[in-house]
Amino acid sequence: MRTFLAAAGVALALLAGCGAPDELSRDDAAKLAAARERLDDAIDTEETLRTSRGETRRIRAEIRKIVSGGALEAEKLDEFGLAALGELQQVVPSVVETDADGVPTDLDRRALRTFLSYANSDPKRALVGPARDAVETIEDTVKSSDADGDTRVPQKDRTASGDETVDEYLRAAQRDLEPIWPHLAKRLGDIL
Repeated sequence: MRTFLAAAGVALALLAGCGAPDELSRDDAAKLAAARERLDDAIDTEETLRTSRGETRRIRAEIRKIVSGGALEAEKLDEFGLAALGELQQVVPSVVETDADGVPTDLDRRALRTFLSYANSDPKRALVGPARDAVETIEDTVKSSDADGDTRVPQKDRTASGDETVDEYLRAAQRDLEPIWPHLAKRLGDIL
């Protein structure tokens, strides 16, 4: 009888620990913040390309100037490559990979090639790769955390006015994506 009660107590304790967390971990919240920033960069750049031919020409010229310097050619970037990466991030942040603090770490070469190929003719296509990568990060982070819609996403800056829920975070990102990449917006809507 004692063995049965002990086993029942352990099972009850395990079940009590199941379910969605009340709040995401700081690491998961940082991943979501970085993904949202990359998504916002792609959305903003797509709008610029779509609405201003002159700005599109300026951006492409700046990118070509940075890339032609040769500092980004090495697979592993040295200090000159990292400096060029920082310059590139100022022009088109969506093609630069960053760490959780927003510091440039690597060049997304595929995204840069696609950007240069389609910036003039098809802005949506020029930036769909970085947007898709951000959505995949969001999907992976939310699913691996076992979060539900009511799980809070803590803000990086604790002085900010309150935390949003995972549901609020997803709906805001989905709303921003819908006009440009509806298939990605749908993926966010299907997470929970």
